[in-house]
Amino acid sequence: MTHRPSPRFIDWELADIGDPAWDVAGLLLTCMEIELTRTSSEDPEDDDQVVRPARANLTACWKAYIRTLGLSPDREATYRVRCIHYLGAKLLLFAIELLGSQPEATPTTRLVTRMARSIMIDPSGVADGLLGSG
Repeated sequence: MTHRPSPRFIDWELADIGDPAWDVAGLLLTCMEIELTRTSSEDPEDDDQVVRPARANLTACWKAYIRTLGLSPDREATYRVRCIHYLGAKLLLFAIELLGSQPEATPTTRLVTRMARSIMIDPSGVADGLLGSG
């Protein structure tokens, strides 16, 4: 049997400065980006359906990260809400970047903005939906 090394994520951009939850939110957004940008020329009927294909990757990344940190269930619950809040902020930044020189909001920017709004309204509920139950 051969040993396969586990992937490691190291953030060297601002090593040791800031909140690691911001970096985790960036990783979560990266897991979602492909699905978010596949939005057609019309608004999707079900926003949840758009990110459903990314859910397995989101859950796997989250569980591996939390397992590595060794957080207690209480600390994990608090940390996941903070990461999801940051994901909401990252989604808003992503929407602004998508707008670029567009004369008006596209279906993708509207989708991303709605998702950010959902996070701000119910971060725990969105965390459960994206990362699996806590």
